[in-house]
Amino acid sequence: MLADEASAVTLDRALWRRMPMERGWVAAIALLVLVVACYGRIVKTFFVQDDFLMLAVAQWPMPNEAMYRGIFFFRPLSTYWLTVLNVAICGMQPVGHHVIHLAMFLATIAILFAWLRDSSGSVIGALFGTVLYAFSKTHLYTLGWIAGGIDVSAALFFVLCLWMTGRYLRASDARARVCPWLCLGIGLSFACGLLCKESCVVFAPAYLAWIAVRRYSSRRPFQRAEIALAVVLLAVLAVYLPCWRVASCVIGSPAARLQIKPSRSEKVLCDSVIAVLPAGESSLPRRTLWLVIPCAMVGIIWALRRRATRVREHLAMALAIWASSAVIYAFTEYPWWLQLYYSHFSVIGLTLLAAMTVCGLEAWVADHRNCRRAAVGVAAVFFGVWIVLGFHTIRDGIRLRRSPALCDAELSRAAYEQLAPYLKAGQYKQVVFLGVSDIVWSSMHGGDMLSAFYPGLRADFDGRDNFKAGPNERTNGTTLVTRQTGERSFTIIR
Repeated sequence: MLADEASAVTLDRALWRRMPMERGWVAAIALLVLVVACYGRIVKTFFVQDDFLMLAVAQWPMPNEAMYRGIFFFRPLSTYWLTVLNVAICGMQPVGHHVIHLAMFLATIAILFAWLRDSSGSVIGALFGTVLYAFSKTHLYTLGWIAGGIDVSAALFFVLCLWMTGRYLRASDARARVCPWLCLGIGLSFACGLLCKESCVVFAPAYLAWIAVRRYSSRRPFQRAEIALAVVLLAVLAVYLPCWRVASCVIGSPAARLQIKPSRSEKVLCDSVIAVLPAGESSLPRRTLWLVIPCAMVGIIWALRRRATRVREHLAMALAIWASSAVIYAFTEYPWWLQLYYSHFSVIGLTLLAAMTVCGLEAWVADHRNCRRAAVGVAAVFFGVWIVLGFHTIRDGIRLRRSPALCDAELSRAAYEQLAPYLKAGQYKQVVFLGVSDIVWSSMHGGDMLSAFYPGLRADFDGRDNFKAGPNERTNGTTLVTRQTGERSFTIIR
């Protein structure tokens, strides 16, 4: 333990810890301001695709169909209750929904920085990991639509679990006893994360890796506090997993069809590497996956050499998050076109891995005083270049709509704005669409767009869902007939 304390003292005295507003919060606040400036334009995005289904369900007090029952129980916090709260606060204004999700994203970044700083004892490592996460291209796929709140809320509860666990273990070490309320709080946060998205299950193996390395490094048996939290997490999983299985079968989700395909895991891991690189849309070969391993090994070697237990245990946890989040997708089948969307939790593990690697290198620099000034210069230039490139990559991604949600939102907005003047009066009970393209139909999520804005209004599409419009279909007193005449234009048939 003396070696660990010496390592902690060395890290505490590192040059980068000597910043205004103790522990680097000036830099963290500046980063949050940059994030708002970077992602600010995304709040103007219209609803699209699954957004309309979630909005339609949120306005129904008691969904009865099997599809909606499945959504209610499958991811109830993110797909139902969060949407209900957003509708109650913001109504049907997309800007309000996006502002709430952006606020959750900022909270995630702040908690991630606080946890990385407290767990590693290094501001520079915490900032590096936070910058990687904040400017990851994954967020183009999560913040670009309301349905992305599934990942935004899940990440918030996941990072909250990490931060609370760090405080719980430190408090337990100091007091030599279990902190029951903090333990139950972690269990509650873990349960909320699972109810937002099933991917939060990776917190369980990450915690086991965390405490296993702690015990191996100290050569002592497991503490009561560590065992108590493990029991709480297992109890949450024992209740959640059967319910998740039943819900996935109710809605016929792809998650219910288990097919072992390791190539999916490799793709998710590669996508997480691509997501954090400060470059535009890139389809790098799978060999890029192995670029991460040498970097991780460097950090691990320096951590072992320094005998810094904190760095070592968090490196093990980072590898557990990064790997286990990808293993999930070796057993489940998801649409290929979601691209970076499902790499979100792998990105969190990767940013933690990078942060701890930097901490290991920082420990080495702290012992070589003749290298400090050069290291500061290199770190400043590297940080500046990375932030500038990441900032412009995200801004260009939003401007050029480099995700399916951002791209299709323009189509759903055009359809809504052209039909809204005819539907506001409420005289029509049915809308018949003629000649609608697949991409426009997908952006409107079928008839869910009209159901969300005008509950009770029925939408039928010629040639879809066993509906066939008549040859002389015309608008009358209760039915509005419209034909798509261009990619973003509709004409009323009278």
